[in-house]
Amino acid sequence: LGYVTLPPVLIALVGAAGAAQLAAAAAGRYAPYPPRDQRGPRGVVGDIVRTVVLVSRAGRRQRRARSSRST
Repeated sequence: LGYVTLPPVLIALVGAAGAAQLAAAAAGRYAPYPPRDQRGPRGVVGDIVRTVVLVSRAGRRQRRARSSRST
């Protein structure tokens, strides 16, 4: 609507994000990932991401193996 320009909105969002991080740390809710046996199921998106990462790693390994054999 033109009441507030973009820079003050971005500054406010960054400040809110920082405040949320500090609040999580103060409340004791800021922790590393839980151990593998305490995590919930991955879900569809997690499975897709995992598959894409594993396929790209396998392709990279094959390209490295081919290039090391040719030299």
